[in-house]
Amino acid sequence: MIIQAYRALRSVWKHPLCMKRHSNMLYRFVKWHIAGRLAPGDIAVEWVNGTKFLARPWHFGFSANVYCGLLEYADMSFLLHALRPDDWFFDIGANRGSYTVLAGAAVGAKVIAAEPVPDVFLNLLANVNLNAMAGRVECFNIGLGEKAGTLVFTSDAVDCINHVVSEKETTGKTVTVPVQKLDDLAGDRVPFLIKIDVEGYEWFVLQGGLNVLGKDSLKAIIIEFNNTGLSRYGVGDDQIHRLLKENGFDAMAYDPGNRTLAPLDPFAEKRSGNVIYVRDLAVVQDRLKTGPSYQLFGRSV
Repeated sequence: MIIQAYRALRSVWKHPLCMKRHSNMLYRFVKWHIAGRLAPGDIAVEWVNGTKFLARPWHFGFSANVYCGLLEYADMSFLLHALRPDDWFFDIGANRGSYTVLAGAAVGAKVIAAEPVPDVFLNLLANVNLNAMAGRVECFNIGLGEKAGTLVFTSDAVDCINHVVSEKETTGKTVTVPVQKLDDLAGDRVPFLIKIDVEGYEWFVLQGGLNVLGKDSLKAIIIEFNNTGLSRYGVGDDQIHRLLKENGFDAMAYDPGNRTLAPLDPFAEKRSGNVIYVRDLAVVQDRLKTGPSYQLFGRSV
C-alpha cells in the first residue's frame, strides 16, 4: 500500500497544476488516502465548477484528479475550453466518466458515452446520476468496432486498462459484450469533439465511424497513442495518424495557460498518451480563446 501511494505521488509531482503548489497537493493526497480507506464505499469528490465524481484511492484514473485537479491537463483543458453547451461530445471508452462529467456537467454539452465492461459501466452511470446529467448524457454499455456483433473484453484489469482480447492473448476474467459501429450509434448526431481511449482498438472504432469522421461539424478528436494496437491487433498508431490526416486533421499540442495550439509530431519522441487532432484550426482556436474559465481547487483553468 505504501509503495503504491509513493508511485502515485511520484507520478503527479511534476504535473503542471501541482508545480509551486506541492503543499496543497500533499494535503489532498494524505486526506484522500486516509478518507478512502476509512469510508465504506466510494467517496464523492467535488471537482470542476462544483461537479463531483465517485472514486476510491486505488482508482488511479479518477483519484489522481484529487491530487492535481486534471490528470490529463492539456486534453481535459482542451475539452473545457473548446466545447459549448449546444455541442455533442462522444466519449468512447468512457471508463468511469471523467471526460463525460467535464463535458456534460461542467460545460453542459450533450454527451454520448460508451463503456463496454458492465461493472465499470455501473460506475459511469453513478457519476452521471451524481451530477444530474440524465437529460444531457446517453450512456451505452457496448463496445465499438468496425462492424456490429460481439467482442470479448478483459474485465478484471486494474482501473482503466480493460481491453478487447486479441486472438493470441491469454487472460483472466473476461466478458462478451455487444458491439456497434460508431456511425450507427451516432445516427444523425454529429459531435464537435470525440475522445477515443480503447486501449489499442482505436483503429477499428474509426473504421466503424468513417461517416462521422467525414462530417465537417466534427472539429477535434482526442485519441490515445501507445502502440498497444500494434502488439495486440497488428495496427500501429501511424496508420491512425495517416487516416486522420487524410480526413483533414492535424496533430496539435495544446497549451492551456495561453490557450494556443501548435503543430505536433506525435512520433518525434517515444511518447505515450493522448494526441489532440484538429480540423479547421482557425475555428477551433477561436473557440479556445473565447471559452470561459473554470474553477478547480481554488484556481482558474
